[in-house]
Amino acid sequence: MTAIRSGGQVLVDQLLAHGTEHVFGVPGESYLPVLDAVYERRDQLRFFACRQEGGAAMMAEADGKLIVRSAQHADNDARCAAVGRNYRAPQRADHQSIRK
Repeated sequence: MTAIRSGGQVLVDQLLAHGTEHVFGVPGESYLPVLDAVYERRDQLRFFACRQEGGAAMMAEADGKLIVRSAQHADNDARCAAVGRNYRAPQRADHQSIRK
């Protein structure tokens, strides 16, 4: 008989299948099954807890730029960088408007 897996376990299995080593996020009760699954696989997948989503996105972008990966991960890195830029965009706009 096959064990029933939670949605969080399925997600973590797919992250690992695609070579993910680090996950950045803000822990919260809305996705506890994912956090539980990450904890179960903590020897393979490291979770970095952040205080704010924008910080998590920028950390993920920096991680993607600093860690050399094979060509198969380039597409994932590009998406990660796009998310980081989206979170930074309003902050940059506010900063530029203050300088004027």
